[in-house]
Amino acid sequence: MTSDNFIELVQVLTAVGALFVAVWSFRTSRKLLSQQREHNRKSFQPIAYLRLGNFSGGFKIEIANEGVGPLIIDKVSIRWAKQDKTGPDLVSLLDQQQEPVLWDRYAQRLRGRTIPPLKSITLLSLFEEKREGDSEYARKYKEFSEKALKDISEMLFSLEYKDIYGGKFVYRQEFDWMDPKNAGLPQSGALEDSRDEVGSDLSSGSGAILRDSEAGSDLAR
Repeated sequence: MTSDNFIELVQVLTAVGALFVAVWSFRTSRKLLSQQREHNRKSFQPIAYLRLGNFSGGFKIEIANEGVGPLIIDKVSIRWAKQDKTGPDLVSLLDQQQEPVLWDRYAQRLRGRTIPPLKSITLLSLFEEKREGDSEYARKYKEFSEKALKDISEMLFSLEYKDIYGGKFVYRQEFDWMDPKNAGLPQSGALEDSRDEVGSDLSSGSGAILRDSEAGSDLAR
């Protein structure tokens, strides 16, 4: 082998080596970038919770975001199988409020709303007003609130939501804790800092959270 041929061989091997290093570096960079994106996505993942507050003096139901990223609502669906009804919120399924008993707070048109981390949206709340000597109000409140709680306890809550990266999730939780017989009773796993003066708790609903690939046809509806 002449010196010229040897030099050419060295140059070819050097070029091949440089190409190999470039390809390896490119693949490694892509892998690291993919891992970083996955880490970022998980770091800002919202976690939906349904808080059920069934107190002796009223009730409160909230959608809470227990994650570290914004929760963007795509769809809320509430199924009342016993009555063969489905609605986008609680108010549309329950009996109409009547004077003097009125909802304290309720939410409708939830699609597109965003829940920041560690914040919540009140779906529905009703608490008894302090009216001394007003037996008529007390009677109507008792009838209305117990009927509402009984109806709610038969329903199923479903929430379709996404994170800021477009990842989709489905959360489902039953309302069975809202049965009137549970009013004022503490529940295992409830939030201690949400306990009211009569000893009841806001329960964090331990419902199922599914990724879009697991939810299947549910997201297509």
